[in-house]
Amino acid sequence: MPGEFWASSLECIPSLLTRLALPSFLLRDVVLYLRILRFRNRVSLPSGPVRGLMRSRGSLLLSLGLLIAAFIVIPGPSAALHWCAPLVIAVSPQSGGTGEVATISVRLTNGLAAETLTVVSITILFSWSSTVYGFGSMTLAGGASATNVGSVQLPSNAGDYQMTVRVFGSTPSDLFDETCAGAGIFRVTASLIPYLAVGGIVIVAVVVLAILLARRKSSIPTMPPGTQVLQTSVPACPVCGTPLGWVAPQNRWYCSRCGQYR
Repeated sequence: MPGEFWASSLECIPSLLTRLALPSFLLRDVVLYLRILRFRNRVSLPSGPVRGLMRSRGSLLLSLGLLIAAFIVIPGPSAALHWCAPLVIAVSPQSGGTGEVATISVRLTNGLAAETLTVVSITILFSWSSTVYGFGSMTLAGGASATNVGSVQLPSNAGDYQMTVRVFGSTPSDLFDETCAGAGIFRVTASLIPYLAVGGIVIVAVVVLAILLARRKSSIPTMPPGTQVLQTSVPACPVCGTPLGWVAPQNRWYCSRCGQYR
């Protein structure tokens, strides 16, 4: 499903792997100490401080070996990041326009049916910036889902950018909080907002101009029916100076601007 990151595509980052390398390293010293004990039965070792040093070192190695053996035998917690594989991360939307402030939602689904997942933090890093956007925390019961929402400032350049989502959390069977990360692509396209703004301004200007022209045309006074404008000896209106028109039925002069007979 688009917008979802499954565990198979996640970068699981366990922090307990180094613990697995310790037993073999120390057990080799234990084996070496046992061989020294066998060799001491055949060849007498030096006396004095040298023998004391060898005995103390051998006792320390033997104690560490027994402690590690007990640690291995005792059942430990479940494997680190066992909750990462069934975790489903859904980010939407995964596209937006240049320069926009996008509202991004992150939905997590706990794929473990019997364990509660405590998410300490959710972060997203986009390759167009070094800013790490936080999306809060949540607690998910077995099989439950939850969504957190945040705002992201998109870049001014269009293109496909890398998006890395990191979920930091643990279950009750974990010793430590671990990070489960997933990657995806966020597409930034050329925004239509600037073009729509310019187009809107042009449309508004045309409408306003049309309204002004219509008002000016309607404000020009018209002469009553039967008005005739004489071409010779036309007097001017004593008020506004506009040439008067002769109204034959009224036998009077009419000023079209003042709208009155003179």
